[in-house]
Amino acid sequence: MKYLHENSLWLNKYEEYLTTGRKLKQSTIAPAISSIDNFLKQFNKSLEKFKDSDATAFLNSLLQYNEEGICISKPVIKTYCQDVKAFFEWLRKQPGIKRKLSSIDLVYFDLSSEVLAEIKTPPKVKYPTLRDVKALVGSIPTNTVIELRDRAIISFTFLCGSRIKAMLTSTIGDVNFDEKYVTQFPSKGTKTKFSKQLILKMHDLDEELFKNIIEWIKVLRTMGFKDKDPLFPRLKLNREKFLGFSKSVEFEKKFYKSHTPITQALKKRSEAAGLPYYSTNDLRHGLWKIIQKSCGKDIELLIACSILFSHDFLKTSIKTYGRMSYDDALDRVKNFKINPDE
Repeated sequence: MKYLHENSLWLNKYEEYLTTGRKLKQSTIAPAISSIDNFLKQFNKSLEKFKDSDATAFLNSLLQYNEEGICISKPVIKTYCQDVKAFFEWLRKQPGIKRKLSSIDLVYFDLSSEVLAEIKTPPKVKYPTLRDVKALVGSIPTNTVIELRDRAIISFTFLCGSRIKAMLTSTIGDVNFDEKYVTQFPSKGTKTKFSKQLILKMHDLDEELFKNIIEWIKVLRTMGFKDKDPLFPRLKLNREKFLGFSKSVEFEKKFYKSHTPITQALKKRSEAAGLPYYSTNDLRHGLWKIIQKSCGKDIELLIACSILFSHDFLKTSIKTYGRMSYDDALDRVKNFKINPDE
């Protein structure tokens, strides 16, 4: 392709800008570069010749159904378009090209108000209740260290609402059983969202779930693990695909580089128990539902719980985790009657 090399050079410069200029993480940069690269492969002409019709053509291609009748989800399409638009907005400021691109043309990367409204409409999603979590944990035997680990992972995630990446980079010493909280500090190696320094509350939802975490740490102690070592260490042999493990299974004093082995293990636990699979993020959502309901009208308490849920503002917790589908809203007001005297 005639202009592929030239355009790739601009893309490389943009990637360098995101890395050294904006200092974004590679996990944030990589998806954006991929979106732009997909656009450039379809574009095939000099970037300075970009017009509104090119944005429209790209957007329409994303909205098309493939041969299997599947379309990219609207939120993903929105992200793709935002990534490409941001690239052109940066490009407009570069010497030699800024006068050749119109900001008006970039508006055509925006989705219609109808599509945006569809994205904002909360879907009907069932998040796990305490009963669901206890049923799953209770279905896992306690015969092997892997079983004890999986019980602890589910219990830990549900009681404190930790994100999986932060959980898998937490140490034993991060857990304070006396005060019932977990520290997650990037300065000590924990990989938190936006590199925020966090303290998470371990909620007293269930004594057995709490004991699962205690028992797991006792097991690690018997293996010689110290406070500085991983809370959920990596297996020495990659046997995550099995539910049964031999006595030769060993853990390394190393952190997981990917959460995939843990995710796959939890999926298999759900399948084996004949129960719905809930991701660690679903468990986090389920915890917030309980917190929000338990706080009732005590806004100060709700704010405190939100902060100890990793959110600086209550608005974030309610907007992201407290959203209701229309079905849920109708169910909630089923027996509600307005009192005209109040």
